[in-house]
Amino acid sequence: MPRKHFTLVERTALGDQLHKGPLAVRHRKMMKLLRGFWQRISTDPAAVFALVEALAPDAPNLPAAYDRTQDRLERLHRDVMMVVSGTELACAGERNRLKDAIDVAISRQIELERERKRIVRQLEETDSGTARERLTAALAEIDGEDEGLGRFIATRDDRHLPAGFEDRVRAYRERREQRLAAVSMTPT
Repeated sequence: MPRKHFTLVERTALGDQLHKGPLAVRHRKMMKLLRGFWQRISTDPAAVFALVEALAPDAPNLPAAYDRTQDRLERLHRDVMMVVSGTELACAGERNRLKDAIDVAISRQIELERERKRIVRQLEETDSGTARERLTAALAEIDGEDEGLGRFIATRDDRHLPAGFEDRVRAYRERREQRLAAVSMTPT
Protein backbone atom coordinates (compact mmCIF):
# COMPACT_ATOMS: atom_id res chain seq x y z
CA MET A 1 0.00 0.00 0.00
CA PRO A 2 1.47 3.39 -0.94
CA ARG A 3 2.43 5.87 1.75
CA LYS A 4 -0.11 8.61 2.48
CA HIS A 5 2.21 11.01 4.32
CA PHE A 6 5.23 11.35 6.57
CA THR A 7 4.92 12.38 10.21
CA LEU A 8 6.71 15.45 11.50
CA VAL A 9 9.37 13.30 13.17
CA GLU A 10 9.87 11.25 9.99
CA ARG A 11 10.02 14.39 7.86
CA THR A 12 12.60 15.98 10.17
CA ALA A 13 14.70 12.80 10.20
CA LEU A 14 14.45 12.46 6.42
CA GLY A 15 15.48 16.09 5.95
CA ASP A 16 18.49 15.53 8.21
CA GLN A 17 19.46 12.42 6.24
CA LEU A 18 19.13 14.23 2.91
CA HIS A 19 21.11 17.29 3.93
CA LYS A 20 23.81 16.04 6.27
CA GLY A 21 23.22 12.34 6.83
CA PRO A 22 23.94 9.13 4.97
CA LEU A 23 21.72 10.04 2.01
CA ALA A 24 23.18 13.52 1.46
CA VAL A 25 25.58 12.56 -1.35
CA ARG A 26 22.92 10.50 -3.14
CA HIS A 27 20.39 13.30 -2.73
CA ARG A 28 22.73 15.90 -4.25
CA LYS A 29 23.49 13.55 -7.17
CA MET A 30 19.79 12.91 -7.76
CA MET A 31 18.96 16.63 -7.66
CA LYS A 32 21.76 17.35 -10.12
CA LEU A 33 20.50 14.55 -12.38
CA LEU A 34 16.92 15.86 -12.25
CA ARG A 35 18.03 19.44 -13.00
CA GLY A 36 20.09 18.23 -15.96
CA PHE A 37 17.26 15.98 -17.13
CA TRP A 38 14.72 18.81 -17.00
CA GLN A 39 17.07 21.23 -18.74
CA ARG A 40 17.73 18.71 -21.53
CA ILE A 41 14.04 17.92 -22.05
CA SER A 42 13.07 21.59 -22.05
CA THR A 43 15.64 22.49 -24.73
CA ASP A 44 16.12 19.41 -26.91
CA PRO A 45 13.23 17.96 -28.98
CA ALA A 46 15.14 14.69 -29.43
CA ALA A 47 15.21 14.30 -25.63
CA VAL A 48 11.44 14.79 -25.53
CA PHE A 49 10.94 12.09 -28.15
CA ALA A 50 13.29 9.79 -26.24
CA LEU A 51 11.28 10.37 -23.05
CA VAL A 52 8.00 9.68 -24.86
CA GLU A 53 9.45 6.53 -26.38
CA ALA A 54 10.80 5.36 -23.01
CA LEU A 55 7.52 5.94 -21.16
CA ALA A 56 5.19 4.65 -23.89
CA PRO A 57 7.15 2.09 -25.94
CA ASP A 58 4.09 0.16 -27.09
CA ALA A 59 2.09 3.16 -28.35
CA PRO A 60 0.89 2.75 -31.97
CA ASN A 61 1.87 6.29 -33.01
CA LEU A 62 3.45 9.49 -31.71
CA PRO A 63 0.23 11.25 -30.58
CA ALA A 64 -0.81 8.15 -28.63
CA ALA A 65 2.68 7.95 -27.10
CA TYR A 66 2.41 11.61 -26.06
CA ASP A 67 -1.00 10.94 -24.47
CA ARG A 68 0.29 7.92 -22.53
CA THR A 69 3.40 9.78 -21.44
CA GLN A 70 1.32 12.72 -20.28
CA ASP A 71 -1.02 10.38 -18.39
CA ARG A 72 1.91 8.65 -16.65
CA LEU A 73 3.55 11.95 -15.75
CA GLU A 74 0.26 13.39 -14.47
CA ARG A 75 -0.30 10.26 -12.37
CA LEU A 76 3.24 10.50 -10.98
CA HIS A 77 2.77 14.21 -10.23
CA ARG A 78 -0.60 13.58 -8.57
CA ASP A 79 0.82 10.76 -6.42
CA VAL A 80 3.78 12.86 -5.33
CA MET A 81 1.58 15.86 -4.57
CA MET A 82 -0.83 13.70 -2.54
CA VAL A 83 2.04 12.52 -0.34
CA VAL A 84 3.37 16.08 -0.05
CA SER A 85 -0.03 17.57 0.85
CA GLY A 86 -0.75 14.72 3.27
CA THR A 87 2.62 15.30 4.88
CA GLU A 88 2.03 19.05 5.12
CA LEU A 89 -1.37 18.51 6.74
CA ALA A 90 -0.03 15.91 9.15
CA CYS A 91 2.98 18.06 10.06
CA ALA A 92 0.82 21.16 10.56
CA GLY A 93 -1.44 19.18 12.88
CA GLU A 94 1.53 17.80 14.78
CA ARG A 95 3.15 21.25 15.01
CA ASN A 96 -0.09 22.68 16.44
CA ARG A 97 -0.33 19.79 18.88
CA LEU A 98 3.31 20.17 19.92
CA LYS A 99 3.43 23.99 20.00
CA ASP A 100 2.49 24.23 23.67
CA ALA A 101 4.90 21.43 24.57
CA ILE A 102 7.71 23.25 22.74
CA ASP A 103 6.88 26.52 24.53
CA VAL A 104 6.90 24.74 27.89
CA ALA A 105 10.13 22.90 27.02
CA ILE A 106 11.88 26.17 26.17
CA SER A 107 10.63 27.78 29.39
CA ARG A 108 11.75 24.73 31.34
CA GLN A 109 15.20 24.90 29.75
CA ILE A 110 15.49 28.51 30.93
CA GLU A 111 14.45 27.45 34.46
CA LEU A 112 16.97 24.60 34.37
CA GLU A 113 19.76 26.96 33.32
CA ARG A 114 18.98 29.27 36.27
CA GLU A 115 18.87 26.28 38.61
CA ARG A 116 22.14 25.00 37.17
CA LYS A 117 23.88 28.34 37.79
CA ARG A 118 22.58 28.40 41.37
CA ILE A 119 23.85 24.86 42.02
CA VAL A 120 27.24 25.61 40.47
CA ARG A 121 27.59 28.64 42.79
CA GLN A 122 26.71 26.44 45.77
CA LEU A 123 29.22 23.82 44.62
CA GLU A 124 31.97 26.45 44.50
CA GLU A 125 31.11 27.66 48.01
CA THR A 126 30.72 24.32 49.80
CA ASP A 127 33.44 22.20 51.35
CA SER A 128 31.25 19.39 52.64
CA GLY A 129 31.71 16.10 50.78
CA THR A 130 28.11 14.96 51.16
CA ALA A 131 26.76 18.34 50.04
CA ARG A 132 29.05 18.23 46.98
CA GLU A 133 27.77 14.74 46.10
CA ARG A 134 24.17 15.86 46.48
CA LEU A 135 24.76 18.98 44.36
CA THR A 136 26.67 17.00 41.71
CA ALA A 137 23.79 14.52 41.49
CA ALA A 138 21.34 17.42 41.14
CA LEU A 139 23.50 18.87 38.34
CA ALA A 140 23.52 15.53 36.52
CA GLU A 141 19.74 15.34 36.82
CA ILE A 142 19.36 18.88 35.45
CA ASP A 143 21.73 18.15 32.58
CA GLY A 144 19.83 14.96 31.71
CA GLU A 145 16.48 16.74 31.65
CA ASP A 146 17.93 19.64 29.65
CA GLU A 147 19.44 17.24 27.10
CA GLY A 148 16.10 15.43 26.66
CA LEU A 149 14.26 18.73 26.23
CA GLY A 150 16.84 19.87 23.69
CA ARG A 151 16.40 16.65 21.71
CA PHE A 152 12.63 17.09 21.80
CA ILE A 153 12.86 20.67 20.53
CA ALA A 154 15.24 19.63 17.75
CA THR A 155 13.34 16.53 16.60
CA ARG A 156 9.75 17.21 17.74
CA ASP A 157 9.79 13.63 19.01
CA ASP A 158 7.90 13.57 22.30
CA ARG A 159 9.61 10.34 23.36
CA HIS A 160 12.45 12.57 24.60
CA LEU A 161 10.21 14.39 27.09
CA PRO A 162 10.67 13.59 30.77
CA ALA A 163 7.98 11.71 32.65
CA GLY A 164 5.12 13.92 33.82
CA PHE A 165 5.86 16.63 31.27
CA GLU A 166 2.30 16.45 29.91
CA ASP A 167 1.07 17.76 33.28
CA ARG A 168 3.22 20.88 32.83
CA VAL A 169 1.82 21.36 29.32
CA ARG A 170 -1.73 20.93 30.58
CA ALA A 171 -1.15 23.51 33.33
CA TYR A 172 0.36 25.89 30.76
CA ARG A 173 -2.71 25.53 28.53
CA GLU A 174 -5.05 26.13 31.47
CA ARG A 175 -3.16 29.30 32.51
CA ARG A 176 -3.22 30.56 28.92
CA GLU A 177 -6.96 29.89 28.62
CA GLN A 178 -7.58 31.68 31.92
CA ARG A 179 -5.58 34.70 30.72
CA LEU A 180 -7.48 34.73 27.44
CA ALA A 181 -10.79 34.48 29.27
CA ALA A 182 -9.79 37.31 31.61
CA VAL A 183 -8.77 39.51 28.68
CA SER A 184 -11.99 38.80 26.79
CA MET A 185 -14.05 39.67 29.87
CA THR A 186 -12.27 43.00 30.40
CA PRO A 187 -14.45 45.90 29.21
CA THR A 188 -12.93 47.95 26.43
